[in-house]
Amino acid sequence: MKVILFFAILACASCYNPNYVGAGFVCRIDSDCPDRLTCNASTCGGPGAAGDLSFSDPDMKGDTGPDLLPARDLSRPSDLTLADAASPAVCPGAGVMVRGDGKVWACDAMFNMKVADFPCGGGSHVCGSGDEGELTGLNCPGGDTFYASKFFGKKADMCMDGGSFLLGCGGSSMLVTVATCHNLKQAIQCDSPPTNWTCGGMDASHSKPDHGGVLCCL
Repeated sequence: MKVILFFAILACASCYNPNYVGAGFVCRIDSDCPDRLTCNASTCGGPGAAGDLSFSDPDMKGDTGPDLLPARDLSRPSDLTLADAASPAVCPGAGVMVRGDGKVWACDAMFNMKVADFPCGGGSHVCGSGDEGELTGLNCPGGDTFYASKFFGKKADMCMDGGSFLLGCGGSSMLVTVATCHNLKQAIQCDSPPTNWTCGGMDASHSKPDHGGVLCCL
């Protein structure tokens, strides 16, 4: 009988697992607390002690965590327009398209033809030999303007290359109408050019950054 009682007591002892959580033991350090409990706020098993299964992985921040990357701004830049995306930068400064298919532009600029100081950009060039097919149906700017090509004419009443007229298009009252030459019908007369223009001897220049410049062909 004594043997049976001994083993019964031994079995109960092996199952003994007291729960101290909530017992309110006062402590200063973890070693003051029963097994598996920690000292927190001077109480064993206080907030943050063993048994507190709150998630605290430092790499998994909440929605307002300081290391969250800001959302990328996917909005369309305010200065990007369809014109920017579809048209080459033919005129570095002001300019206007004078042919409906965008192959010829009138670009405001100062330039000196003798030193090949031309303002055409975006893969374009000053309209000249080989561009005659592009110089039809131009809608030239009005007002006191003139936009030059590389073509010079000798006579107003016939197409003859020479240094008397600089062919182009525009609206200046100083322009003269010439016989169609290289598909252009307007010119400035080199012996009496408009203000800010010089031409003659197969050379020309424009000394003002607006109200005139060159015809740029793509």
